[in-house]
Amino acid sequence: SIMNRFVLSLFLLFAIVYADGQAPTFMPIDPTEDFYSGSNIFLEVQVMDQSKLSQVSLYYRFAKNETFTHITMEKELYYIGEIPGYDVVPGRLEYYFFARDDMGNQSTWPEGGEESPESMPVFEPLYSGGNGDILVEMLNPMPNESNEDASIIILSLYDPEGSIDLSNIKLYINDEDISASIFKSVDMVTYVPQTPLESGEHEILFQLADQEGMYLQKQFNFSIADIDVAQFEKVNWKDVINLKGSLSYDSDYDEFYGKDRPENRPFDSHKLNASVKFSLGSVKIKSSVLINTHIIDETAKSNLERSQPLDRLKFGLTSPLLDFKYGDFSTEFSELTLKGTRVRGIYSRIKFGPWRTSILTGNTKELISFENITEFDPGLNIWNEGEELTVDSDGDGEWDDAEEFEDENNNEEWDEGESFTDSNNNNTWDDADEFIDQPMYDWLQVDDSTESVNLVNHTKGTASRKMNALRTELDFSAFNFGINVLTSYDDINEYALPFEELYSQYTFLGNAVASTDFTFRLNNKKTQLKVETAISLMNDLNGTPIDTLAESLDMPESQLNQTKDLFSAIEDAVGFNINSDLIIGSSEGRGISVPLPNIDSLDIQDYLINDVLKNGTYRFTFKTPIEFEENDFDIQAEYKRIPSNFVSLGNSSIQTDIQGLKSSVKGRLFKNKLSFSYGYDNESDNLLGESVDEKLKSSTTTTKSQSFGFGVNISEYPTLNYSIRIMDREGVSIEDESLSASNKTITHTVSPSYKFETENNINMNVSVNIMMMNYNDNLYNALDTTMTNSNFTTESYTGSLGLRFDSPLTFNLGGGISINTPEDRNMMPTQFLVVSSKLGYKFWEKTLSTFLGLNMVLGGKDADALGEGEINNLKLTVKMGAQYKLSKNLSIGLNTDYIILTDKVNPINDFSELKGKIKLKIGF
Repeated sequence: SIMNRFVLSLFLLFAIVYADGQAPTFMPIDPTEDFYSGSNIFLEVQVMDQSKLSQVSLYYRFAKNETFTHITMEKELYYIGEIPGYDVVPGRLEYYFFARDDMGNQSTWPEGGEESPESMPVFEPLYSGGNGDILVEMLNPMPNESNEDASIIILSLYDPEGSIDLSNIKLYINDEDISASIFKSVDMVTYVPQTPLESGEHEILFQLADQEGMYLQKQFNFSIADIDVAQFEKVNWKDVINLKGSLSYDSDYDEFYGKDRPENRPFDSHKLNASVKFSLGSVKIKSSVLINTHIIDETAKSNLERSQPLDRLKFGLTSPLLDFKYGDFSTEFSELTLKGTRVRGIYSRIKFGPWRTSILTGNTKELISFENITEFDPGLNIWNEGEELTVDSDGDGEWDDAEEFEDENNNEEWDEGESFTDSNNNNTWDDADEFIDQPMYDWLQVDDSTESVNLVNHTKGTASRKMNALRTELDFSAFNFGINVLTSYDDINEYALPFEELYSQYTFLGNAVASTDFTFRLNNKKTQLKVETAISLMNDLNGTPIDTLAESLDMPESQLNQTKDLFSAIEDAVGFNINSDLIIGSSEGRGISVPLPNIDSLDIQDYLINDVLKNGTYRFTFKTPIEFEENDFDIQAEYKRIPSNFVSLGNSSIQTDIQGLKSSVKGRLFKNKLSFSYGYDNESDNLLGESVDEKLKSSTTTTKSQSFGFGVNISEYPTLNYSIRIMDREGVSIEDESLSASNKTITHTVSPSYKFETENNINMNVSVNIMMMNYNDNLYNALDTTMTNSNFTTESYTGSLGLRFDSPLTFNLGGGISINTPEDRNMMPTQFLVVSSKLGYKFWEKTLSTFLGLNMVLGGKDADALGEGEINNLKLTVKMGAQYKLSKNLSIGLNTDYIILTDKVNPINDFSELKGKIKLKIGF
């Protein structure tokens, strides 16, 4: 049909991308220092690939039920991701790295990415209490009051994100550990003393602690009187409304020596953060405000006006019938629509029995105006049509000082480095030709009416990006059914650029996504089967009009009218301009994520089944626990198909051009004394199109991986964990179905650890991690001298030692070495050595906490036979700090880092850096 030929012709315009078949590999640099709430967190990783890397990102969150936030990692010696301090809250940091190369290969570390992220504890350094949205209160006996008796201890837990692991709860009464005798649930901890507590003062200590250490602590004091005096106590309204709040001020300083200051590292940063939360009956209210500015660094302060705002305002209200948010927030509708994207605006959710509807409107990007500096010099170069140019005498493509333009009116000399554009290669100045001043200006416009030249220095801005989303659902205990729609687009009407040519520097996008999801639940919601399917549309708002494209393709008028009607209907639904970029767009995921229908012979049922569903976007997930006696198993499986042209501006963490299965079984036997796991993944790419001409890549890559692990964890004995992962990747040519790539990666990991207490009451924690990875290219033939040997092995050995003395003294020592060894003898091994240590001491009954730390990262690689590729650098960091608790709710802290980087291969990279941080926090 005409439409099919039309679509096929457009696909032929796509550039063929040749994949190298090898996904990026990671060499993470394990952080061995402690993380604290309110402080920036820096995570480092080395990423290697055969092709140029197009994206390296860090994804992180601080609660299991939160969505992951992502930031782009900056390349220095290694890739560094900085989590801003205003995002860092006490609890557990979960994170993973993501990388994609120019060939479309992508990978994560850890391998499971979002489903099995790495985690680290985040501590509250200044005072106990408060853990994000987690609230711990003592209901009985009444805290800070005299009680008649304490026959039962009751603590309430408010954990809206579901981030508490019940096995991490510990409870102490008067320094006695009673954790083994308490009853724990998702919202309450209770304990019945075997013998009545005596009259007098008592202390309850609640802790959340795991193998990494204690990450939340709250203390309650109460007394038991001989007579009932509770009736004489006055009402404490602060306790009645559960009022809590804090006010903190952070001041950061960062000075560089021997290096120009990076644009993203201002000399000084100041943050004022205030938060308050309280409840009125069943209504809970939470609000916060964060203000960021610079005082000394004038450049950084002026740059605030040309960057997305860092200030945050949040107001949230939850009640049985209505949830409401205003300000800066992120929420989740579904995996394929809105998840994790920050929106500045309004969100509301109506809850009426099982029916719930959520509405969101706001901006994901704010307006940043452009700036133009336009200059006109009539004597610079006024050339009339038909005037000739002299030949480039030295043939270097540039006009040097001695070379002249042959001008009928004047013989002007053109400065060195400036070039010209001769569109038709006739050496004659035509209307369409432009002269470009390379050193000074971004763009040049020729005004034919005045025969003059306008030189424009243009500073790019950002249009605001609108976001509107709706989710409506029926939520029963047995199932949930939801419908999601989202539109997001750049407000192009905000931009009225003075020169049409400047629009070429911008890509104004419009995105619309519609999805539906169904979740079936059994076993008290522990067993779940979820299905979600979605359609996305991405369109360049300045794309080619359909009339222009139709004319170039000789489209009949009837076909053009049908296409116009279709585009008009879509435009009315999504609210932004639709043009031919909907079909021909290939970059940035532009286009529509399902094949267009054959209008001439449309079979709706066949189209929905074979095109929308079979070749569309969908996810099937299943998970269930199996428990019997002292054993339990977790089974998870996911099958998904997400083509390369599916995109949602509401979820940046969606990996595209992937189809396949991910599955795992994890078991714990005999009360977690023995554990094992098995995983199987089978994924392929190059999903777009059916025929050779329609495919975007010349080969399809299939990745199959299997993993197996087991662990032994017996109390008072060393623990041992072992895992093996085997990954096979095969690339099959689309044209002749021959193997274009075939490789195998085998990874062994051994992790022993041991916790024990010495006779001198010293608690020791020793852990070791050994990783060995071997990569083998199955197609490599050592006898073929034209082939490149890409085989390599990677070995990583890390360990840590933690000492806690029978005093306020702690000592931690960690280190490791990672060695990447190519099989090709002409390529040299690369080594990274990491050493980290920290000494901490608490004075005056833990009122003053101090620490001193030393971190070292050493990278090395010998030069090859050509004298290239040598690495010899050292990064040394000295850390020290102190936190002083002035009163129960008032604390002040001071941290200082001194960093020295030495590069013996390129000494020009040497520099040192001094960082300081002052923090004041008040709680109530």
